[in-house]
Amino acid sequence: MAANVIGIDVSVTALRITVCDKQGPVRFFEARLPENMVRDNQIVSWDAMGDFLKETLKNENIRARDVCFTVPESAVYIQHVVLPPMSESQLKVNLPYEFHDYINRDMDRYIYDYAVNHIDPEKMDLLAVAVSRELVDRYTAMCRRAGLRLHILAPDVIAFRNLLRAYGEQRANTEVHKDYVILDLGDESAHLHFFTNGEFEVTRSLDTGCLALVDPIASATGIDPHLILMGQSGSLTEQAEQSNETFLDQCNNLALSVMRVLNFYSYNNPNNSINALYVCGVGIRLKPLMNEIAANIELPLLHATELIPNRVGLPDGLAVAPQSFGICVGKEG
Repeated sequence: MAANVIGIDVSVTALRITVCDKQGPVRFFEARLPENMVRDNQIVSWDAMGDFLKETLKNENIRARDVCFTVPESAVYIQHVVLPPMSESQLKVNLPYEFHDYINRDMDRYIYDYAVNHIDPEKMDLLAVAVSRELVDRYTAMCRRAGLRLHILAPDVIAFRNLLRAYGEQRANTEVHKDYVILDLGDESAHLHFFTNGEFEVTRSLDTGCLALVDPIASATGIDPHLILMGQSGSLTEQAEQSNETFLDQCNNLALSVMRVLNFYSYNNPNNSINALYVCGVGIRLKPLMNEIAANIELPLLHATELIPNRVGLPDGLAVAPQSFGICVGKEG
C-alpha cells in the first residue's frame, strides 16, 4: 500500500473517506453531500464534486494528495478470464477481446486492466475490468480540480477482494482459498458479493436501499433521512425505529430477501465453505434491520472490518465503508 493515501467511497448521502499510511487506516470520516450531486451512485456534478472534495479535505486538515476511488460495479464491466500464459504486452492486445459480448464496437473507448487470481505454467486466471476512458478522464479532472492525484480507480468488489487477500495472508494463507459473502447495505440498494476460493464470483443486488428503509422514520419524526443514516439523529430516531410498524416490516422484507439469495446460492453450491455473513454499509447502524437479518439466516453476522488485518485501533465508523480502505490495499504507486 502506498504511503499517505486517501480512499473514498461515494454514495448518494456522503463521501466516506479513509486516510491511510503504510501501516493501515489511521482515520475515517463521512462528509455529507449536497443534494443531487450523486444519483444512482454516480457522480453527476463533477466540477462541484471537485470543489466540495477540495474544501472538505482542507477543513479536515488532510495533506495527502494521492487518492483511490471505488466505483459501483454498474459503472464498469467485470469478467473472469482464463488465458494461456502470455507476456504483459500480449495481454494488453488480447484482453479487450474478452469483452466482446459487452463491447462490440468502439473498443478503443475503454481502458482494460486486470487483477491476477492465479498463474501457473498452463494458464492465467484473471479478473479483468473494462472502464470507459470518459469516466477515467472525469475522475482525473475532478481530482486535479481538488488538488489531488488519481492513484487507483476500481470497482468496490476489487476493494473487498483486496481485504480478503490481506486477511488470508495474515492468517498464514489458511483462509485465502475459502468462500466468503459480503453484504453491503447501501443508501440506494443492497448488494451481496460472493467470493469463491477467495476470488470474486458474482454480485446479487437487492433493490431496497437504506434511504427507502428509513423513510417511514423520517416522515414520522421530521428528521432528514440522510442524518438518520449517518447516525446523527439522536434518541428520537432510536425510539421510532423500535415502534414504527412500516419500518419494521420493511426491515423484515429486506432480511427475507437476503435469506433467499443466500439459500439460492447454497442450493447451487452445496459444498461452499461460507461460515459467516460479513456486513458493511449504513444499514449496520439500523439495529432492527441487523436483528431481522440475524434472525432469518443461519450464519453468524460479523462486521466486514473483521477482515482487516491488525484490527487493533481501527478508526471509528470504518465498518460503514471498509472498501474505502480496501481500495488502498492494492497496487503500489
